Amino acid sequence: GTQKVQITRQQTAETSGQYSRAPQEIVISEFMATNSYLPFINSMNIYTRYNWKPEENVYPDWIELHNIGSQAINLAGWYLTDEPGNLTKWQFPSNLGAELVLNPDQYLIVFASNKEQVLFPDNYPYQDYYGALHTNFELSASGEYLAVVAPDGVTKSYEYNDYPEQFPFVSYGITQGDTPGYLTPSPGTRANNKWTGAANSAGLPDKVADTKFNHSRGFYQDPFDVTISCNTVGAEIHYTLDGTEPLLTVGGYTQLYSGPIHISTTTCLRAKAFKTGLLPSNIDTL
Repeated sequence: GTQKVQITRQQTAETSGQYSRAPQEIVISEFMATNSYLPFINSMNIYTRYNWKPEENVYPDWIELHNIGSQAINLAGWYLTDEPGNLTKWQFPSNLGAELVLNPDQYLIVFASNKEQVLFPDNYPYQDYYGALHTNFELSASGEYLAVVAPDGVTKSYEYNDYPEQFPFVSYGITQGDTPGYLTPSPGTRANNKWTGAANSAGLPDKVADTKFNHSRGFYQDPFDVTISCNTVGAEIHYTLDGTEPLLTVGGYTQLYSGPIHISTTTCLRAKAFKTGLLPSNIDTL
């Protein structure tokens, strides 16, 4: 349930489940710790491969901040961190002027891509070619701590004490019911060197059932056909034959299951089921 606790300066805040809100107006409204694996589309697509250097392709995590207050707030000097013992791990720069001013009900996307000062001493905090800021840490898909901290380096404006496991193409944050949960991603679009963010969706209520094979993994001397099933009505089963992860988007190595798959040589078959409005299933491997 909800309880009153003392945070700092003898002020009260509410905590519930895996998050807490201090008496500030900046919250982490949404984040994505497992971004997609789409090929490069264009720099305006937040789910696409991001080319930092010709030889380095990454899919950066992202964090959405939201000013829920009634006054504009300049984020210069504020902090983001994924360590409860290091609340000042990454600080917003002080030289961007109005770029970091969030008006009431305005959002800002920051990428969590592990751009450390030792690697980018002349561009730190790291700001990419398109103007987006990048933190010196990434988000763990298996769950961890995440907080936005006021300029005093002590007051936690909003924190996730131990968020749960994260999934591709699914974000996590404050649902429309004002509780933490899985979300349909809504990062908005890029405008004037900012990702605009957007109001969050309702929480995703459930998870697609695991896929099932009619054969067990092992060695076979003769060719055979594999069927894949899923008990969730209306779910689509996607599979790959090269050991890679099946993706939400069909194409490339990811194929849509429509009937028995003929296996006649050494193959690593992996399957995953998707349905709009639900979390995807786990990946099953034959």
